[in-house]
Amino acid sequence: MILILHGHFLTGKTTHLKEWAATRTDVGGLLTTRFQLDHRKLYSIANAQEHRLEATQNETFQEVGRYRFSDKVMEWGNDYLLEQWAVPEHNFWVVDELGLLELEEKGFYRAVKHVLDNYTGQKHLIFVVRQQKIKEIMAFFEMDRFEVKRFPVRKKEMLTTFAGNLLEQEQ
Repeated sequence: MILILHGHFLTGKTTHLKEWAATRTDVGGLLTTRFQLDHRKLYSIANAQEHRLEATQNETFQEVGRYRFSDKVMEWGNDYLLEQWAVPEHNFWVVDELGLLELEEKGFYRAVKHVLDNYTGQKHLIFVVRQQKIKEIMAFFEMDRFEVKRFPVRKKEMLTTFAGNLLEQEQ
């Protein structure tokens, strides 16, 4: 099953997912976390490793809005996501988030495309997507060929429902 966790900017999508994943040992993937209000890091769910996303002055970058994300860190992110996908103990594979970069075949595009092209349903895929990009992301990655459930995040209490829904799907 593919689950799209969605909501508007600053509605707690990443926070809820990070809290849920912290209670489990079978989750792999990456979260894009914020720090110092305007900066982003990639956070490895499996080992809590972090990589700052913003490019340094002499680095090549991928630009989205006001952000310039390091090509080197994005490449690491794609490689890491593919490594996490291959871990047999991981029943859940998380990518936070899919958006404008992926629609330009940048960002996490390479890893997501590979996984979807080879997806047989053996793991649950969880994608974080901004509310206004859901239809575009689903069409771009041709997700209509899979069972996809959309789960809105509006408040902290929804984490319990989110986790419950996933646990029901496992049984």
